[in-house]
Amino acid sequence: RVDLVVFSRLSGLQIIKDRSLKGIKSIEPPLATRKSYFYLHKKHTALISPASSALREMKADGTYQNIYDSVVKPLLLN
Repeated sequence: RVDLVVFSRLSGLQIIKDRSLKGIKSIEPPLATRKSYFYLHKKHTALISPASSALREMKADGTYQNIYDSVVKPLLLN
């Protein structure tokens, strides 16, 4: 049994959902926030441009938002 767990918000919400845990709440505001970055190992340098282009395209055509709406939003609404 624990009274407090420090975890990333979305990962914690996914665990709560997967395990059907009840009575657990996220404390706001967060203790800390930070930007996220997309990292590739140096042996995959050739993939930087295609990956960046694909991500920009996904954002432009709505695919990124659709994934967010179907995966992330349901976690935030609980």
